[in-house]
Parts: sequence; structure tokens; C-alpha cells
Amino acid sequence: MSRKRWESNLNSHCQRLNDYMTGSTGLAPQSDRAIGLSKRIYLSHATTVSGFSKSWQGGALISAAALARKMNTTLPSNRLEVRMGTADSVFLFAAPFRYPDTSCGFLFAPTLEEERTVDGAASPFDSGGLDRNITFPKEYATAPDFLYQHEFPLPEHRNYLRLSMENLFSRPEDYIEGVPPKDAGCLGLAGGDSRRWTHEVRIPDRILLRGSHLQAVFAPRSLVSADPQLEEMFTWCKDSGVERIYLDAPVDGDFEKLKAACVTYIQATLYNEGINV
Repeated sequence: MSRKRWESNLNSHCQRLNDYMTGSTGLAPQSDRAIGLSKRIYLSHATTVSGFSKSWQGGALISAAALARKMNTTLPSNRLEVRMGTADSVFLFAAPFRYPDTSCGFLFAPTLEEERTVDGAASPFDSGGLDRNITFPKEYATAPDFLYQHEFPLPEHRNYLRLSMENLFSRPEDYIEGVPPKDAGCLGLAGGDSRRWTHEVRIPDRILLRGSHLQAVFAPRSLVSADPQLEEMFTWCKDSGVERIYLDAPVDGDFEKLKAACVTYIQATLYNEGINV
């Protein structure tokens, strides 16, 4: 069963990180701040304008494999997700939006993970980056091999996130705000950008959008006003208590504005939510 392997991976890597920080002399430091933020951080999914509208129209974020099945086609063997073994996953980050070349996004409550404890998994890095610009230790033959040894269960992967936020960063908030860690840790990864140390969460098949886990939606104001489908989305969100964040950015998008708006939203909603400074 995959979950037993994921649990074993998590336990061994939490112990490894603890020993790395303490020299095997005891428990690595932890604080209420890191505990609270690691438990409460939302799950993000950024997308293009067309992807944003299509996802809402279809009612779900859908994996590449599920979309191929729906269209009665087969994914090419050289496609990244196929080579990594993640084609049946919808990708999220336990962090603000991190994927560039996007202009819209969805935020989900962490409760989404609690419904996918059997089949959902996480890793303390962006899995796709391993095949591109993140360098992993040479002791692993391939990127899928490295991923296999670093998959963690949901929602317990946040235990490793808490250790990282507390011990690898100058302050827990740096992880959220995109400030690089002061210490690279013991995974042996190099290169890439903030996705190298951001937790990726993979949910199989699809994530329904008109559900209780949707926390907030982000899109350029000009885009929403020009697209009846998105106007309907934002009306539904208003009626359902889902936050609507309008961006003052071109329809073509500005990822930096999207990311900044997400960080600001998290600061406003989580930083003072019963979490000690």
C-alpha cells in the first residue's frame, strides 16, 4: 500500500532533518508560530486565463490522465508527467502561488488534504522540477527514483514542513513570503527557484471547485468583467462565502501581482489567526 511507504518515508526524513539540525543530540527547535502556519497554510493552484475559465466551466481541476481518458486519447510517453509517474495527479502547492507564467489562481483550505489521506501524496519540492532544472543527488538513478523515496502522506507531510519552516528559514514566514532558506537542508537538492523547497501536494484525478474547500479565487478585474463565465464564478463565490480577489493587472496576466496578492491574503488571514508570534 502506498500510504505505508509514504509514512515510512516521512518518518525517516523527519528524523534525518532533526538529526541534521541537532547532530543527533535531541529534538530540533519548534515554535507555536511554525506549528500554526504549517498546519493552516492553504493549497494553491495557479493557471492561465484559458485554464482558469475552462476549469470553472468544467467544475473541476482535472489531471492530465483524466482529461486524456475523457477525450479518449493517450498521453505521449515523453510527456513530463508520464515520465515522472504523476499524470493522474492535480498539482497544488502548500504555499502561495509559485508557478510562473500564470495569471489566475485558486486557493483551497487545508481540509482538502483530510479527504484524500488514502490516495493523495506530497513531496517537499516540485516534482516536475526534478526533470528540468532541480539537481538531485547522484545516488538516485532517475528523477522518478528520487521522487519515490520522498513522497509523504497527507496531511502528515506538514510535520516535515513545520520542521523546515522552523529550522531551515530565518523565520517561519519566510517560507510563505518566498524568501530562500538560510540552510539548504539535507535533501541534497540544488538549482531551480523557490519550487525547490516548496511542498507539492498531488490529488488524484480531479478536485471539485464548487465545494466546501475552495477558499479564494484570484483573477484580473478586467478579465472577470469581460467574461460572463467568470462573472458567474465570482457571483457564485460571493454567494458561497468564497473570497474573491480582483487583480489590477492586464488580462494577459502578471504573475508577480498574482503572487503578491496571494501573500497579502495569507498574511491578512493566517498571520494573526491565533498563532503566536
